[in-house]
Amino acid sequence: VDDDTDMDHVLPNNQIFGCDLLSEWDLYKTGNEKISGCGGSMISFDLSVNLNQPRYLTGKEQKNACSEAIQQVSNVLNRTTRCTITDQNIIKLEPNRRKQRDRTLMDSSFAVNFITTMVTRLPGPASDNTDVTDLVTAAEEALTNITADTSLFKNSTGEATVIKITEAPSQFPSILFSISPGPSISSSISNEPSRKPSTVPSITPSSSPSSSPSSISSEPSPKPSTVPSITPSSSPSSSPNPTNTPNTLSLETSFNPSEILQGNVGSIIYKVTTHQAENIGHMSITSTLDEILQITNIASSDGWDCSASNDQFIDCSASSLPEKSTLITVHFSALSFESTYPISCDNKGGSDFFIKFENGSFLRGCSNGGPVYLDGTDITEFVSTKRNSVTLNGISLDLTCEDRFPDGWSELDGYGPKQGDEGMKIHFFQINRFNQRGFIKSCGNTISSFTVDNTVTLSADSNSLSSSDTLKVNPDSEIKFTESDFFIRGKTASIKTNFLNNDSASKTISGLWVCFDGSLGLLNNVNLKCRDWDMINLWTGVFINNCEELSAKSGWTGGTEPTIYANSGCEIEFLFDLKKRDPSNVILDFKNSFSLDVEGVIYDVPCNWESEDFTQEN
Repeated sequence: VDDDTDMDHVLPNNQIFGCDLLSEWDLYKTGNEKISGCGGSMISFDLSVNLNQPRYLTGKEQKNACSEAIQQVSNVLNRTTRCTITDQNIIKLEPNRRKQRDRTLMDSSFAVNFITTMVTRLPGPASDNTDVTDLVTAAEEALTNITADTSLFKNSTGEATVIKITEAPSQFPSILFSISPGPSISSSISNEPSRKPSTVPSITPSSSPSSSPSSISSEPSPKPSTVPSITPSSSPSSSPNPTNTPNTLSLETSFNPSEILQGNVGSIIYKVTTHQAENIGHMSITSTLDEILQITNIASSDGWDCSASNDQFIDCSASSLPEKSTLITVHFSALSFESTYPISCDNKGGSDFFIKFENGSFLRGCSNGGPVYLDGTDITEFVSTKRNSVTLNGISLDLTCEDRFPDGWSELDGYGPKQGDEGMKIHFFQINRFNQRGFIKSCGNTISSFTVDNTVTLSADSNSLSSSDTLKVNPDSEIKFTESDFFIRGKTASIKTNFLNNDSASKTISGLWVCFDGSLGLLNNVNLKCRDWDMINLWTGVFINNCEELSAKSGWTGGTEPTIYANSGCEIEFLFDLKKRDPSNVILDFKNSFSLDVEGVIYDVPCNWESEDFTQEN
């Protein structure tokens, strides 16, 4: 293997390893062959591509996007480059509401967020600032063009953001990322921020960060303080020239965004500003993030080495830094406990459960013999667990998904919590049910708003600073469309779409608009399945190649508005007669869609699939 053609043949996905592949030159004194495209500048970008439905980029899409970026950047710089895509996250965008006559239309859209890193071979024996600038400019232009190309990413709307993260010349840039199923949670020791997790545990950090800041005297100090004041002066200085106080450190903490919904991603940013850094020496930052905010990775600017443990403990350290501000960004996913694979139950059946109470406590575990944890402490021996319930403090919680805990209280006889159980009102729950054969079903909801605090402590020699911020978690009262599938059985085609009512109140469907292009034939039935999956027929008729409001055309079957129950899921099904399809349009495209009117709010749902799914031949 002595050229790129050989490399692509024996290791087709070699791009994902970046420059951490070991070549002959790395391993042997007499080795000559090196990995092409390495040794020069490195630049990382945070990219988001807007999509019509939530999903991750496929391996093929990642490879095509990187291949296009490599080609464009290499052509501009006339040098070999490499490209990696890592750390994918799904982002739920704020719905776009708009007025159309007497209707409020709502587009529900998503974005996939990921990190793209570009590396280039040195143009000469050493790198310089011009080399870095050339790579930044070329890579940013290429990635902007690529993310706007709707042909590269399925369901892309063409809208995207490209944000530069880091840049620096590096003789041996390390951009290998973890290939474990778990997300990366720590940065490497490189001068560049890295999302590669450490392969060894961090040296045991302090388990109890300082709970109080430095003492505050009401009398002025006879000499300047070495740490910044944490309260404003009661009498501002009257001097026209400010005193040159040798403050050495400041610490700020902020959640971004400050409010979040279940399943969304966010971050908490620790900003450290240093002055007269030669007086500081070694610095460390410690914090423990709440369990409901699952850490996905930590990004830090130059000088900081960070790690995060399984119990959400964050530990960062640095030597004296230049006189500047540096950032540590901890990325997380909020309340993302829904899973078709056991988390605590370890493939032995039962139910994984995650419950947040009004008193701030967080209960999680497995119903089938445990383990069970309360605020991170193992309490298995103090609770009673059965296959379908867990009993805490004499209160049995139902784990069959029958209890939806409306308004935070149990609606089942013999179970709790009930009104009067102080502090036990439920703010959030998620239950994933399993048996010996695997996954059965999930249920969950954020019932009411609550807050999560985070305190971080910065220690430097004998000095210590603390900073805090609060995140608000809100219930999602919108209708969420989760799946859309297309089926052919004989001469009948069907579209099935699942959606959830996350509100604690039931809602009614008052209208249905459809727009089908005739490629599936004649639409003759629309069915709805909700609670207990009992099917009701919404509409029966004859409809082909048109856009129309079905409920206005012939009314609902039975004359009543169907109900979407609180905290419940539904499936809507469209049935077509393939024998009567329009022969002029035999390839599906994105013209097929429907809109659901739920109490005056219109949800537009495109029916998306690959065009090759249905052709005249198959």
